[in-house]
Amino acid sequence: MVLEEDQNKHGGHSDKVEDVAFSPDGKLIASASEDNTVGLWKFDREDKKYYFLLSLNGHRNEVEGVAFSPDGKIIASASDDQTIKLWKSDGTLLKTLLAHRGRVEEVAFSPDGKLLASASGDHTIKIWSIDGQLLRTFKGHTRGIDDVAFSPDGKLLASASEDKTVKLWNLHGEVIKTFRGHTGRVRAVAFHPTKDMIASASGDATIKLWKLNGSLVRTLKGHNDGINGIAFSPDGKRLASAGNDNKVILWDLDKFLQIEPVLQHVCNWIEDYLKTNAELKQEDRELCDDII
Repeated sequence: MVLEEDQNKHGGHSDKVEDVAFSPDGKLIASASEDNTVGLWKFDREDKKYYFLLSLNGHRNEVEGVAFSPDGKIIASASDDQTIKLWKSDGTLLKTLLAHRGRVEEVAFSPDGKLLASASGDHTIKIWSIDGQLLRTFKGHTRGIDDVAFSPDGKLLASASEDKTVKLWNLHGEVIKTFRGHTGRVRAVAFHPTKDMIASASGDATIKLWKLNGSLVRTLKGHNDGINGIAFSPDGKRLASAGNDNKVILWDLDKFLQIEPVLQHVCNWIEDYLKTNAELKQEDRELCDDII
């Protein structure tokens, strides 16, 4: 389905779209664009299409991220102008949040809708109350942060950074675990909806599945270029990824997670040997790449 501009209205975006989000009831889509606006699109039941409704204007630079609150009443937008804006779904600007000292890449609401997290190029995550009060600043990454996500129970936060790491935080701003393994900037992170697991996507063209204790479960290879976004299906059985190679790949996680424990153990045991033995051929070094 392609979002349509209403023939009776002037609207739509005039530049690249960076992010999209559905309202919880599916009746609206919000889109973040390099034209400095957030677009709102409304579903028409008669012809089964989304039509442009209105433009949310106010940012002075590109809009990078957008999110609906769990009740659908508030839209948050993140911009390169270093601000976050909170809007009503009718386009009314509620508040502008100022605290970051770099571009704001992404925003995420907690599952209960009481908190908002923002990820920034200033190397920090900020936690806000729903009325716009700054509650905490998380510091730990050494470069800009591209993505942030709350765990399904709202007790943890994961962040993806240009420093090639993923960090797991508690809501007090303490780093619980740092996940290392990507060789390029980490662009996206997502929590599995039912398992204690997260997925990370990187400019190194791989997706990594991690247990929350920091152990690597699998590395998924299939893209030929950097990966910009990932999302689990609601039942957690599939993972979708979007890459710069113009591909969207749907991964069957049941298949990839059903690995013989002995094979997993052996590959973990010989991992350093495969990486460091100078006498091995390149194809031999990659024997366990799809396992570890």
